[in-house]
Amino acid sequence: MNNLFFDLDGTIINSETGIMKSLRYMYQHTLGYIPHDDATLHTFIGPTIGASLQKYDHLAPDDPLINQSINAFREYYQDEGWMEYTVYDGVLEMFQELKEADKQLFIATSKPEIFAKRIIDQLNMKEYVRHVFGAAEDESVRSLKEDVISYGIDKTSVELDTKILLWLGIVAVIL
Repeated sequence: MNNLFFDLDGTIINSETGIMKSLRYMYQHTLGYIPHDDATLHTFIGPTIGASLQKYDHLAPDDPLINQSINAFREYYQDEGWMEYTVYDGVLEMFQELKEADKQLFIATSKPEIFAKRIIDQLNMKEYVRHVFGAAEDESVRSLKEDVISYGIDKTSVELDTKILLWLGIVAVIL
């Protein structure tokens, strides 16, 4: 196992604060109020904003409010929300150990790739992470985790042993 794909949110970082603030901002600026309690908003963490809006606000996939909401979410997120996270204890040490063991580390996240790359840069993890793969900024492609992982595997250009490990929220693809 030489190539390891890690998720970002909820695996390497706790990004709940920035995402929750971005969601509240989104609803305030699109509806003028926040229609959900914190427990419901918390379920937005992980899936795409569009998918969550369809599920919890019963919006059709082509409803213009989805794009308005995504844009409002990103207004806050791109300025402040993306920086409101904490790194889980032991992650940097684990990455250092994996690097010393000649492992190639990749990030595969449903978060838009531009924000995932900024976070990895800000954390000074570029020396450990070979590449960051994420969703397209507008959620039009690679918005599902499996699409991001497939995209990342295709881009790594290595032979694939089709075993996939899921352990403690860490996605490790054996390549």
